Order: sequence, then structure tokens, then C-alpha cells
Amino acid sequence: SERVSEEELESFGQRKWESVLHFLVGMDPNSTNKTKPPKAIIKALRRINLLNDTGEGLKITSKGFQFLLRDPYSQVWVLLLELVNSVSNGSIKAKREVLEFLFEMNYSEPGAGYKISDLKDGPVAAMEALVALGLVYKPSRQSDTFFPTKVGRRLVANTGSGGRTDEKNVSASLGTCEIIVETNFRLYAYTTSKLQVDLISMFVHMRTRLPNLAVGHITNESVRMALRNGISAEQIIAYLNAHASSRCRSGRIPSNVSQMIRLWEAEKDRVKTKSGVLFDKFETEEAFDMVEKYAFEMDAKLWSSRILKTLVVADRAADQVKTFIKSNRIA
Repeated sequence: SERVSEEELESFGQRKWESVLHFLVGMDPNSTNKTKPPKAIIKALRRINLLNDTGEGLKITSKGFQFLLRDPYSQVWVLLLELVNSVSNGSIKAKREVLEFLFEMNYSEPGAGYKISDLKDGPVAAMEALVALGLVYKPSRQSDTFFPTKVGRRLVANTGSGGRTDEKNVSASLGTCEIIVETNFRLYAYTTSKLQVDLISMFVHMRTRLPNLAVGHITNESVRMALRNGISAEQIIAYLNAHASSRCRSGRIPSNVSQMIRLWEAEKDRVKTKSGVLFDKFETEEAFDMVEKYAFEMDAKLWSSRILKTLVVADRAADQVKTFIKSNRIA
């Protein structure tokens, strides 16, 4: 029977999963169709709100950043369950068959090949998703043989954490990283993982990158950029504390740094007031829609509720909206 070395299977599984994480971080402008995860994976990342289309391309969400801090097995489970739900078209029978298959993989022989034609319909339908996540390896798309990878064989056995995020047990799939943050906001990241450096670059202005060290500054602008992408101050602080070097006092980043990160977030969240005029005497939804569209096209709409048939427009445009209502005889 066919066999593949355990080293080759482990390398394949790692490459596949890292391509998903790299795409989620979204820091590699040179990614090609070969390194990008399949469209089914990208759609799943969007469906579970780990990625969001901002109009300027796909960006990681706050939920996506939190996802990166989870242990690798719970990460795989989150995405796997969404993919299984998609390929099974809601069939409870198909989902059960896939879960049974995952339990069976737990007892598979390392490096041994198995026939796809011997499987039930559920696992067959989910096979491409399992390959895309690095849980199984297929020599070719047409091959009837699959090989469970190390992650695939251990997936069921490593679910005891319940998916909890542990500050000191951040996802091993990102690669090891030890961080020192000084009171002057300079950051030193000791890591060989490009993925870790790309992740840190989401909220740090990087200045130097060496094979095993990256140096940067935590600045107002770098943190604001992260905040604009939906990453919270607490998530940034939790990540830095999770990777804080044992050489750091108390094993955490300096308090003045964490306080300033929170302050920058508070400045961003300050309430801004705008004067406006409220319109709420619309008799029909059609009338409301017409006026709302007019205000929107003038860039004057501040707030609206179709259910309440209520519209607030900028002060500067109130007279024009009133004229529009009268000229169109909108009650």
C-alpha cells in the first residue's frame, strides 16, 4: 500500500494552515494564487466574520485578531465546522458522517494511505476542505487515496481546551515569539516567524527586520491604524503580555505603555456632535425612502430609521430637504 513519510505530511499540513493564517493577517502583497487559500476557505473566513470587505479589499476584523490568539486546534475546529456546514448543505446526516470520520482519523496509522472510495458521502463531500486545511493530503486532485496528516490525526484528541484563549498559551501555529517593550515604546520581537512579525506590524511601526529579530515603535498612528481595522486596545495589550519576555519585570509590558494604548483608543472613541434637523411626519415608507435618498445624494443624511420613518439631516441642508418635500408633495 502507498505510504508518505510523516515529515512530508507534517510539512504539508503546516504549509496549508500557515497559508490560511498569512491570508488572514493580510500582510503579504506578493501572495500568489498558489499561496492563497482556496476560495471556499476565504468565503468561510468572511461568513464567520474573521475577514471583512472594507471596500479597499479584505481586512481582518476584531474577531479575526482574537481568532489568531487561540490555540491551533481550536482555530482549525472553528473553520472546519463552518466548511462542513457549507459542503453538507445543512444535512445533519452528512455532518455526523464527517465528525465520525474525524474520530476515525484519530486512530489512523501515521503515513498510511486510505481509499476515498471507501468513505461515506459526508467525508467525500468535505474532502477538498480537509485538504485545504491541511488535515489530509492527496497526491493529486484525481487521486482516490488520502493520507491523514499529524494535525488531522490529533484534531479530536486536542479539543480539551474548549477553545479558550490563554494569554500565556497563544497559538503555537503562529511560531514562537518573545517580546520586550521598553518604557520609551520601543519594541523588540525575538522570532524567526514572518507571520508573527506581520501580525505585530498591524499595531507597531516596524523599523528593522533581521532573520531572528524585529525592532519597531508603538506609536499613536500605528495603534490608530489597528483601531481603524477593528482591533481593540485590550487585544493589543493581551497579545503583548502573552509574548512578554521572562526578562520583563512582572512578565508584562510597562504600565505606561498599556495606559497610553488605552488612552489612544479613548481619544478615537470620543463622541463627536453634529447639528441636524429631524423629519418624522412621513405617511408612507415610499415617501420616506424618496426623501432619505435625496438627503443621501446630497451627503446630508446623518441618521435614519425606516421602521420609525424618521430621518435626521445636516443643518446646512434642512431648507433644501423641506423644499424637496413641498415640491414633490410628500406628506
